Amino acid sequence: MTDREIAEFFPVEWQRYKATLIETGMSEESAQANIAMNTEALFPGGSLREGNFLFNVLSDNQIVGDLWIARQTGDASTYFIYDIEILESYRGQGLGRLTMQAGEEFVRQQGGSALELNVFWINEVARSLYLSLGYNFSSAHMRKAL
Repeated sequence: MTDREIAEFFPVEWQRYKATLIETGMSEESAQANIAMNTEALFPGGSLREGNFLFNVLSDNQIVGDLWIARQTGDASTYFIYDIEILESYRGQGLGRLTMQAGEEFVRQQGGSALELNVFWINEVARSLYLSLGYNFSSAHMRKAL
């Protein structure tokens, strides 16, 4: 992504993330605090932390989604997918799978040997995709609203 695209990406990304957090049972206040914490960690001094890579997903030269991968602090061999999003009208065409595979190849080219991500339990389609690509669950965070 260009600097302009990155600047346009984050307000939309944080709104999407906040909506998902609320959908999974987090209060609006807690969701906002989570975003503030992540913003501080990922944007020290107002600049995107080194080792973050943001890509447009293209299909027929049209932007149809995004991919955000970051090298983990303290472990140059492990990368983390913060976001993968395919626009709704382009879903079901295999673009998510191709994007994941392209992300894996990018990590390999950077010298990485592991790629991690978090997936919300409510996102059955994503869970299924990641499992079919060989990702394994390493933990599960569970919540019960009282």
